Amino acid sequence: MKNYHRQNIPAATGPSQTMKWVGIFIIVGAILLIAISVFNIPVYTVVTGALLLACPLIHMAMMRNGGHKH
Repeated sequence: MKNYHRQNIPAATGPSQTMKWVGIFIIVGAILLIAISVFNIPVYTVVTGALLLACPLIHMAMMRNGGHKH
């Protein structure tokens, strides 16, 4: 694939990178389950908080290689 805009095209993630993300998601899931069961936090509050935190994190991940170099 030709790169007409001279942007950095990231390489595909390898198995170690994928396993790192799987581990992160498992840890976050465990923390959420502990928050719901041990601390008796309502599920609605945990889901709302997770969505509010996920929005800027996903935005930063998407804009990581913005390519806005003029």
